[in-house]
Amino acid sequence: MATLHRRVDKETMQKATVDFALTVPAIWSDAARKKTQDSAVREGMGKSLLPQIYSEPECAAIYALKDLDDVKSLCINDRILICDAGGGTVDIIIYKILQINPLSIVECTAGIGDYCGSTFIDREAEKFFIRRMGLHYAVFSSVQRQQVIKNFEAAKVAFRNEPEQEDFYVNLPTIGNIEEAGVQSGNFHMTRAEMRGLFNAVIDRVLDLINKQVRNVTSVNLVVLVGGFGDSEYLYQRVSMWASRAQIRVLQPREAATAIVRGAALKGLETIGLSKTHIVRRARRWYGVIVNETFVDGKYLLEDYFSNGDSGRMLARNQIRWFIRKVISGHDFRSAGLTHGAQDQLKSDEETFSESNSDHADTSTRTD
Repeated sequence: MATLHRRVDKETMQKATVDFALTVPAIWSDAARKKTQDSAVREGMGKSLLPQIYSEPECAAIYALKDLDDVKSLCINDRILICDAGGGTVDIIIYKILQINPLSIVECTAGIGDYCGSTFIDREAEKFFIRRMGLHYAVFSSVQRQQVIKNFEAAKVAFRNEPEQEDFYVNLPTIGNIEEAGVQSGNFHMTRAEMRGLFNAVIDRVLDLINKQVRNVTSVNLVVLVGGFGDSEYLYQRVSMWASRAQIRVLQPREAATAIVRGAALKGLETIGLSKTHIVRRARRWYGVIVNETFVDGKYLLEDYFSNGDSGRMLARNQIRWFIRKVISGHDFRSAGLTHGAQDQLKSDEETFSESNSDHADTSTRTD
């Protein structure tokens, strides 16, 4: 807000209505999304309307399909894989295009993700420092270690796996020469192969996620890399090498690092008259409420049986009435309720239930 007030004249800001949109990883739970929204409200966002919570891969898809000339060749029924690779998490979701204008897409399968973003390269780097330097690194304080990783960031961002870029240096605090560890004048030397190894340990996990998603659909036409890590040249090289075998195009927008923010802005502007994007999501959890059902012998366990004192009806306690069912391949859960462990089932889903706002509630579909 301070930036807006600096760059926009006072009269305009007084008349303007400011809406807030927050983006979160697709793998976050409903509870985590709600905590994010509540925190934003406490910080003064959304005084008139609650801040909107958008899925980061959805925002990336909106940006790619609405704002990039490189994807104009896509047609109805084509599939686009969004690889949202950030600092902490990587989300992989495949969308099928149902309609171009207004844009309508459907998740081909429930998205997956993992904690394998670019900060995990930092962790690999620290393991490498420890292996090479031993006690010399162990004596560093936590503040000094943070500084080392901060200095490593420059080498990480610069890494492109190019032959002319064979040597990388990371400055170490309070260290002179340690010849056996490759440290000269406080600079830790790393080769291109060693840097590649740090990246590969994490990128291999990203490619594993992509492979798992692609195996769930008949075909993919385009892979779009977005997010801070998605801007990595070496990640682009590895994904392109994988995709070439299946003749899949890979796109890394110039604005890959800001694609999610741009997509969120486009989605937010839909509320003021722009054509509204329709997104059909796969349910990632079961949503329901605990109820007492009329007892049917053979359908419910005897341990759940009780008699209502007022009406004398025979009831089964702790059943779940589902509003939304998670689609699980190979399983069909269509009974009115689960007779055993109902409380545990709900707790495993983080005690989250149906949301009334359709913009936030997941919708189960059975497309490919």
